[in-house]
Amino acid sequence: MAVFDYHGLLAHVGHSFECIVYGDEQNVALACNDCHEVIIDFNRPDFSNASSDRAAIDTLFKELSDGSDRDDR
Repeated sequence: MAVFDYHGLLAHVGHSFECIVYGDEQNVALACNDCHEVIIDFNRPDFSNASSDRAAIDTLFKELSDGSDRDDR
């Protein structure tokens, strides 16, 4: 169970915490050592499409910088 609000986190005041990596670094979590409860966790982002995303961003910036979207009035 993760903590989602003020009261959930308040219950852990004064406790000991640890940041833990699970699997093949697929997930990282902040866990309460006293309650053995995951406070919050995140899965590793999938960067398999990063190069195609980067190319799309580069194209957009090139178009913006050369003025192709400007309204010359």
